[in-house]
Amino acid sequence: MNLFDKLPELFPVTTGGKWGFIDRRGNLVLDARFDYAEDFSEGLALVMEGFHCGYINAVGDVVVPLLFDTALGFSEGLAAVFREGKAGYIDKMGKYFIEPSFDTCGSFSEGLAPVELGGGKGYIDKSGELIIKPRYDYAGDFSEGLAPVQAGSRFGYVDREGELAIWPKFDFGREFSEGLAAVCHDGLYGFVDKRGEFAVSPHYSAAGYFSEGLAAVETDNGYGYIDYSGKFVITPHYEDAYDFSEGLAGVRLNDKWGYINHQGQFMVRPRFDEAYEFQCGLALMRVGDREGYVDQAGNTVWEPTK
Repeated sequence: MNLFDKLPELFPVTTGGKWGFIDRRGNLVLDARFDYAEDFSEGLALVMEGFHCGYINAVGDVVVPLLFDTALGFSEGLAAVFREGKAGYIDKMGKYFIEPSFDTCGSFSEGLAPVELGGGKGYIDKSGELIIKPRYDYAGDFSEGLAPVQAGSRFGYVDREGELAIWPKFDFGREFSEGLAAVCHDGLYGFVDKRGEFAVSPHYSAAGYFSEGLAAVETDNGYGYIDYSGKFVITPHYEDAYDFSEGLAGVRLNDKWGYINHQGQFMVRPRFDEAYEFQCGLALMRVGDREGYVDQAGNTVWEPTK
């Protein structure tokens, strides 16, 4: 374990028109001096000054110089960066691990990353070698051994060798989570297993990911939550709903967002204009055009700011 593993979780905030970071108690621990900042991932956070971005560590030191036009967070030890119209990958020292030679690229997941070349999308490994040729119109992240891909107007799933595990036959497909993936078929959503067979029949107008054993789906009566069999555990009556994280899910009722538990009981009353997922005990919320953080008891840890 290194020093940074022992530091408290940090969360980006704005104050005085600049971005800094707070701890879980709402204390500003890294001064607000950046023009933009994102969450920490694997010990580093993307920050921006002017029109260029780089990365800082958990004590605020710039460890990757602000040289890039845009970039993504670190995943599996590498970060996608974009400069002068090309995309590549750097390590945590800021050195190019995979030279910038792609039109666009995404984050690594399960050892592969989606990239675009010549208008087509495929996947590379960490040596930069094309493992799956760029022949798709869309390439999602790998999860549980499969990734959603789009061929023409249809979505299917490939395995890590590039073989079609599920033939493109859906209107849309999400990544797998907890053994199932939400797909759209003939305008309605259901969930398929890794053979491409429906585990939950498609009769919802929208569907999220399974998380903590439940998935948000939309019916004519609103949003609710189902289990793996498709049985409603939380009756559909919400105006919108997000996935569960850390035991709570953001839902909208009477045009305000709050948080419910697995039994559908409000643990944080609806009073926000937006309520995002919990991470490390805090959740980002929005009131008007201002954003802040609340804890799982609904206490405001950081008052909403622009």
